[in-house]
Amino acid sequence: MKYLKMDPFQKHLDEALPDHPSPVYFVCIADADERRFVAERIVKSLGLPTQWCDGETFSRELETPSLFAEKRVLICDSYEGKQLHLSDDLILVLTSKSPTALTKKLEKEGVTLDLSGEKPWDRKPRLQRWLLEIAHAGGKKLDPAAAAYLLEFSPEAFAPLVSEVEKALVYTGDEKEVTLQAVKTIATLDPKQNGWQLSEAAVWGGPALLDDTDLYSLVGQLRYQLALGLQVAEGKPAKGSPKKIDKIRAKGLQASFYREGFQDLFELEMKLRSNISNQALLFDHFRAKLAARRDG
Repeated sequence: MKYLKMDPFQKHLDEALPDHPSPVYFVCIADADERRFVAERIVKSLGLPTQWCDGETFSRELETPSLFAEKRVLICDSYEGKQLHLSDDLILVLTSKSPTALTKKLEKEGVTLDLSGEKPWDRKPRLQRWLLEIAHAGGKKLDPAAAAYLLEFSPEAFAPLVSEVEKALVYTGDEKEVTLQAVKTIATLDPKQNGWQLSEAAVWGGPALLDDTDLYSLVGQLRYQLALGLQVAEGKPAKGSPKKIDKIRAKGLQASFYREGFQDLFELEMKLRSNISNQALLFDHFRAKLAARRDG
């Protein structure tokens, strides 16, 4: 049985375990910490003795008759073996970046979660739900806005996000909720945004840090965002996804905002051509002028 999304896979675990386990589970996710997180969920649902193994130990355990009277779980990441002999006294959990030959060979006998082809817009809400669940397991409610804030700053790696939530649980002491302000106060993640994320945040609001991004390369993307917003504001056909068009329309900004933004962008380009070296300062000044008209 194969699942391409986390929710139906989780539903399967909830309904089948611990009474009707599969002899083997395959978890295919690019991020190693996300793979481990899912493997831990499987183990928790099974409630059996568990051993985490490297490839060599995993192979040896498969070949050695078990001394245990009850079933146990073996977990291995990135197993490179070509054969896998299933046993009544073992439940196997194999994790990897993507499906392997074993995954395909034993697909009917086992249960597979394959998120190797997951789209970024599906992964982000999944990680947000996981952060909320981690906080809940720690006895607290995490403000969804706080989880979204963390994902804005570190959308690539899962482990730093978990670390920030765990840190926030300690920081908030006896409080029952971890608020957005609490997370903003103690978060130490290094922001990593691509050009499109930076240009969107500059025009429509949101956290943005230029970091080592070349401001010259960002000018064209800023111009695109302003042009798209102006098309929407003037009721003209706009080239963008329906979801993005709806978000822009919901901002309720007038055409004058975007026209003045073009003037600000022109002034920014002139300063760049004048070899003013502090690009971060220029970018922040540009954002501040847009924000004053947008939020004022």
